[in-house]
Amino acid sequence: MKEQIYVLKHPFTWDNSEVKEVKVTRPKGKHIKKLGASAKLEDLMGIAHHISDFTDRFYDEMDAEDYIGVSEVISNFLDSGR
Repeated sequence: MKEQIYVLKHPFTWDNSEVKEVKVTRPKGKHIKKLGASAKLEDLMGIAHHISDFTDRFYDEMDAEDYIGVSEVISNFLDSGR
């Protein structure tokens, strides 16, 4: 799988438009080389802006439930690569 769309449970307005989903692409080695063997939530979301169309500021304003959801998408990409 090259990318996954995460549908927000709590859409919100960002840059004057409503965001309902986040497209996350598969991370590359350059994105994960600083992650440890057991990456934490903060570590996973630290690469989110590299593999999606949004900035760190966007993720800071996202609902917590969706923040966790996006981190799970990233984690699933890493788990499926093992």
